[in-house]
Amino acid sequence: LAPRQGRARGEVRGWRLCRSLLAWATAASGIASLLLQPSAHGRTASSRLSFAQPVASKPKLLTVKEAMSRFKNSKSPREGVQEAVRQLVDRHLLEERKDYRNTMKLLAMRGFWEESLAVFSEMKWIGVLPEGRDFFAAIQAAGKGKNLDLAFRLFEEGGAQAKDLWLYSAAVQACKDSSAWEKALQVMAEMEVHNVVPDLVFYNNILTTCEKSCQVGAARKIEAEMDRWGMAPDMISYSTLISACRWDDPPDWEKALSYLKKMDKLKIGNDHKTITAAMSVMGSAGRWVEALVLQQQLYEKREGKQDMSPSPRAFGASIKACTAAGRWDLALLFFEKLKKVSCTRPPDRGVYNIILEAHAAKGDKVRALELIEEMRLSGVEPRDRNFEVLERLVERPQPAPAEAPLEEDADVPVPEVDAGADVGAAAASA
Repeated sequence: LAPRQGRARGEVRGWRLCRSLLAWATAASGIASLLLQPSAHGRTASSRLSFAQPVASKPKLLTVKEAMSRFKNSKSPREGVQEAVRQLVDRHLLEERKDYRNTMKLLAMRGFWEESLAVFSEMKWIGVLPEGRDFFAAIQAAGKGKNLDLAFRLFEEGGAQAKDLWLYSAAVQACKDSSAWEKALQVMAEMEVHNVVPDLVFYNNILTTCEKSCQVGAARKIEAEMDRWGMAPDMISYSTLISACRWDDPPDWEKALSYLKKMDKLKIGNDHKTITAAMSVMGSAGRWVEALVLQQQLYEKREGKQDMSPSPRAFGASIKACTAAGRWDLALLFFEKLKKVSCTRPPDRGVYNIILEAHAAKGDKVRALELIEEMRLSGVEPRDRNFEVLERLVERPQPAPAEAPLEEDADVPVPEVDAGADVGAAAASA
């Protein structure tokens, strides 16, 4: 094309129009030749267009507020949360320290511990110097992922200058998630060397770590340590100590009841979790009367609008206590009554296993098979242990009943007691 100098305005517009038409004609001829060209399979490109897959659209660019809403929404899909984290990190959308900290906490609570640590790494990369609470969130995320080695590397990195209560608490919480009770005791010993005074939350985390690791002796030592420093236990402390009584050999049910008495003496209210923990101890020890008395207290104890009705775990503790004491008929009758009670959820696998063992002890093959089908209908898939019980039941002869069975509409013999009555006295009177 000739240069534009010396041309009239109309001529220039004409040249532009010709150039546009020429470009469109060239493009149209190229597309036509591509569509009409036969492929190796004898089909033209136009016939292949119907088989083409749709092109994936690019993900939407999110703002910080939209990403945070995905983190807070428990129904957000995993892919959506991961895409939001990728955009936050790649586009460097976070600016303030508190935004990084809140994002790490939200992701750790949702179980996205790797994504939480990615946000922590990006925070250091852009030059924001982490503080004690930032390392607390990072150590907590590593603990949620049960990566204890990474958690303690972050613990040492954060305590390069000085270790405070935040860092020690995060380290113990990581030990609790991994049930590393020995490591938690080492952290507590290091605190004493560096003159860092623990608080009640720290002691409760160590107690929970020892209880989850079935270390009742270590839990009692922590209790003595709290008493030595004048740290008064709260409801969480006593609930954990009661749960640890299950791991005594045999289960120390009297110690569990003594903790309940101490709570009443100190006027520390006991909640559903505390009474259910005591019922679990009674169930392991075969103290069925005490377990049913505690369950009766759950029915009678109401605090405002708080419903203290027994949960499936409490039901399972009562049934386990009855079966451990050889009261098979009472356990089966109790199970039928429990299914009619309004619960937060249906009986779990542990309750079904206990009832299946009860049917096996009675030699009731038909009811055991019906219970297996009932498990499937309630969404609890039977496992190898359940089928092993059925095999033992088929192989052995049916034993003679030890006592007369209870009627279906019979009342469970639970003594009527007040919510604050002494459990041991009520059991003795029963």
